[in-house]
Amino acid sequence: MQFVQNIKEKIKKYKWILLGIVLSVLLALATVFGVRYYQFRQSPEYAFGTFQAALSSANIEQLAHLVDFRTIAQHLAEETAKTFPFFLAGPDQQGKISNFFQAQMLKILRQKPESNDDGLINDPVVLLQKPVYLLPPDIIPQLVRNMALRNVDANSQMITTHFDHPLFKRSFPVVLGLTKSSEGWIIRDYLNAQETLTTFRTIFEERLRAQLDLLKRKSQKVIQEMHKTMEIQSCACQAGLISDKRTLLIVVHLLARNKTGLTVKNVNATTQITNAKGELLLERQLNAVDPTGPSEDFSHRWTIELDGTSDEGKRILAAGPLSCSATWRTLSLSNARVFHADPQPDELKHCTKHEDGHPEGLCDMEIFKFSSPQPAAKEKEKH
Repeated sequence: MQFVQNIKEKIKKYKWILLGIVLSVLLALATVFGVRYYQFRQSPEYAFGTFQAALSSANIEQLAHLVDFRTIAQHLAEETAKTFPFFLAGPDQQGKISNFFQAQMLKILRQKPESNDDGLINDPVVLLQKPVYLLPPDIIPQLVRNMALRNVDANSQMITTHFDHPLFKRSFPVVLGLTKSSEGWIIRDYLNAQETLTTFRTIFEERLRAQLDLLKRKSQKVIQEMHKTMEIQSCACQAGLISDKRTLLIVVHLLARNKTGLTVKNVNATTQITNAKGELLLERQLNAVDPTGPSEDFSHRWTIELDGTSDEGKRILAAGPLSCSATWRTLSLSNARVFHADPQPDELKHCTKHEDGHPEGLCDMEIFKFSSPQPAAKEKEKH
């Protein structure tokens, strides 16, 4: 008991000294942890975590301090003008594309992620018939979920992630450049922007070719059905000038037979006239309202009038014996059924908006039909 009493008296005697020691230790620990926390806040790991959280919660104000959207949009605009030179072509093309991308980034951040069933579709024909969209509706959750930090050097890091596109059945890597500055670590670049845009162009071209092939196969199937319905027996043609020695008349005679138990009410045929070498001289769509009953023959003549002094007329007159071939384009039956072989649609024809060798229909895809967004009005300075 005496020992305990002695300790209490010593503590009482030196309590202010002991209290000072405790406070000094606590202050030292607080300083150490404070410095370490400050250092952590200046680290790429802290910037990465903050960016990931801000992106996940769509905190636009915080993202504006972490991401240099303007520089990224300008880089994207430069690469887009190279890869898709027809997009928003004209004066200040890159400026218009940059404004477009900044507006789209803000729109994506503000919209709520939506579910998408395209990923469950495995039929490529069904996917080809669905409207094209550039980015999946759940791109933000995907980017956040797949995000990782990669060290480069003391002043730069990389944020890697990717998103899966359900319509294209492709995965797109995304690599962002995280750079150290006087204001801390800031995301200033989309490092693989060119790769992403080139991949999109390749996919669009593949899709257009697949759509064209699908259309051709569908048309060929319809054409085969039409020929089984109304079998073309022969096509013959003759050409000559009338008495004025200027007007060229071409007479085309088409013979076919109705192979069905229905009446064929009217027809439309694509007719090609060739010379002895098989070279195409003239192509015409020929129509006739000439009801043909079951098992009856269809026999019809058309007269095509041309200027015999024109280059086209001269070629036909100089060709000698002419040949013709015909393919049904439309057949209308008495039971209201109509066979129709679609021609190549405008969106699959060759683009003429820019000479860069891009294939048919690329510049006319719906995703490129945007007007340039107007620059946001500057707020008045507050005094």
